[in-house]
Amino acid sequence: MSVSELKLFNMLLITVFCSIVTKCIAETSFMQVEAVVGGNAKFPCNISSVTPDDTMALVIWFKGEIPIYSYDLRDGGELEDAKHWAAEDIIDRAQYTVTPADSYLVLESVMEADGGQIKCRIDFYHTPTRNSFFNLTVTVPPESMELTDPTGRAVAISTMPVIEGESLQIICLALGGKPVPKVRWTLNEVVIDESDEQMSGNSVRNVLVLDNLERRHLGSQLTCQASNTKLIPPLSTTVAIELYLRPLEVKLLGENLALSAGSKYEVACRCSGSRPPANITWWKGGQALRGFTRETMSSDGNVTLATLTIDPQPNDSGKTLSCRTSNIHYPSVELQDSWILNVHFAPIISLNVRNDTNSSRIREGMDVYLECRIQANPPVDKILWTYNGDKLNFNSSNWETKENQTLILKSVSRKLSGVYTCLTSNAEGESASDPFVLDVKYEPSCSSKHVVVQGTARGEELTVACSVEANPPASRFKWTFNSSSSSDSNNSSGRNASRSLDAAAVTSGGRSVVTYRPLLETDFGTILCSAENEMGIQASPCVFQIVPAGKPDPPHNCSIASRSHNWVQVSCS
Repeated sequence: MSVSELKLFNMLLITVFCSIVTKCIAETSFMQVEAVVGGNAKFPCNISSVTPDDTMALVIWFKGEIPIYSYDLRDGGELEDAKHWAAEDIIDRAQYTVTPADSYLVLESVMEADGGQIKCRIDFYHTPTRNSFFNLTVTVPPESMELTDPTGRAVAISTMPVIEGESLQIICLALGGKPVPKVRWTLNEVVIDESDEQMSGNSVRNVLVLDNLERRHLGSQLTCQASNTKLIPPLSTTVAIELYLRPLEVKLLGENLALSAGSKYEVACRCSGSRPPANITWWKGGQALRGFTRETMSSDGNVTLATLTIDPQPNDSGKTLSCRTSNIHYPSVELQDSWILNVHFAPIISLNVRNDTNSSRIREGMDVYLECRIQANPPVDKILWTYNGDKLNFNSSNWETKENQTLILKSVSRKLSGVYTCLTSNAEGESASDPFVLDVKYEPSCSSKHVVVQGTARGEELTVACSVEANPPASRFKWTFNSSSSSDSNNSSGRNASRSLDAAAVTSGGRSVVTYRPLLETDFGTILCSAENEMGIQASPCVFQIVPAGKPDPPHNCSIASRSHNWVQVSCS
């Protein structure tokens, strides 16, 4: 019998046998085998005989009607002695494994052209030939995928920065693949969008839109997956959502305690919730503070701690110290926390005459009010006054105080001129005002309150000095002479009874000296000196009585004061 006749005979036997054994229906149906390009495909083929005394002789694998592999035991021997043959296109990719009960063909590095119907034919020595049919489906996975924004610009970074509250739109495009892949989006591994659409050029896209992104989305993983088989993991790419977040809180840390002027302090301000980290600025009294700050940041960038070093001064008390925070992506959002500074300092004192009085024009008889102006925090606990370095005794009628901050000098006199000081203290320390020099001005008056009698002989030159008390010093002097015989009707000297001596006077340093020489009897009389300063003219002139010089009285009350062997000292009046 020829080989063709033998094949025909075997087929007739299979038909007859299948009509008797229903199990044959399952054996001749197609088994679905899936493989991915580049992967492996496995085809199991049952080689056991239906009768115990029969064995297989030949196994032939077909692609369609074309043999692609054979396993030949017709020459006898053990299984490992069988002859293997493979078609040229699979010779390096086919592996056939045989056991006494089973066998399977593995096709490695599967190509798209490998897809189609595969048949395993087993020829036994005695029983009919058995055929196993396979339908190999070869899947071509997607080649690549790309992410773009709505403008078509490629998203080439690992994060997608979005402002909180805004929407995110991102397009995933999968290229290639057979059958057409499904493209979907997951958020933190949870599927959120499977609405893909097939595009021209063998591509599929899925447009993801996330509205009103919230803080909880920060760092979330958006993954686009493209898949057309379960044999291999989907082709995927992942981006993380990077949110720009507005600041949530800004707070000055600690307590707003009183500060001492001149000491250094650190004030800390914490800002949380901002991304990127907040820009923190410091303000005092509405003015920006530059420098003297340092910042630290939490590991997640969510909290920024700014520390300011301040050196408060007395004029800072009552000012507002503010910590402000902002985010460049939220120009209209600015948060701040503020303290009202309470700066303690030792008293700052100024001592001045009351505003309606010119200190350079204080004259005798005026009421003088010296005001001790005090700036202190906390308030002062005492106020003291000194005069020329000594504590004032308020039992005197020369002065009194009003609320202890104003010293009142009633009808001031020249004797109250001097140095006044105001002293005070609080918990921060003691302070004294700058000395205030009270300079009481007054008109000239004679240094001597009595008439000065000076004797001289005729023709003898006499020096008369006029000394006056005046503040400021006298700047002008007037000298006149009145004859003692000005009422004598027989005066025939031709001289005036009253005449000016100004031409003979020399004035300097608030003092005037006149040189006078009496020649006649009528030249004896009274010399008057009147001074003037910017306060006015002397009210009563200084009087000098010029009399003829006579013999002096004889000495009396003489006594020996001291003596020795060669001299004696006598004292007389």
